Amino acid sequence: MTDFEESGMKITLPDNDCFRFEDITALSNIRNKGLKDMDFGWWDNSKNVLFLLEVKETSDPSSYETAIVEKVVDTLLTLSASWIPTLRGKSIARELPSSCQSFLNPPHKLQIVIIFKIQRTNIQGLHTLQDSVRNKLEGKVKLFDMVRNSVKLMDISTAINFQFPVIQHP
Repeated sequence: MTDFEESGMKITLPDNDCFRFEDITALSNIRNKGLKDMDFGWWDNSKNVLFLLEVKETSDPSSYETAIVEKVVDTLLTLSASWIPTLRGKSIARELPSSCQSFLNPPHKLQIVIIFKIQRTNIQGLHTLQDSVRNKLEGKVKLFDMVRNSVKLMDISTAINFQFPVIQHP
């Protein structure tokens, strides 16, 4: 397993089947040109799912609505580029684990997860934010045969209960 630190959380992902978007050097010279990306991706072979993960430590998740939508859309564009034979796409694909380099073989499912390190008292606001983000992304994720609930926003405690690979720092 590979450990990462991000937004006050420890994330433990499977060796050889995970990646951190910020470590993809093929993207380094275009990030300052408006491209945003999520934090991590990993392939879960047992579920046949490519998970895309964003983690945030904040007291007000609703202030991130626009940023979340932009990051999800740009991340899906980045992965789409890696799955087609453009020069940049091939460069991106080379830096991804082999399990994530193709969308069609085998057929993949995608799951988008945004985890907030927040107090449990802010949960209702998180549900409202999730509905709004899902509404804004619904047509876009359908392009990947994803359903509305393929986009999940949750607090750290819920993520741990669902056995997502996140461990909160004390």
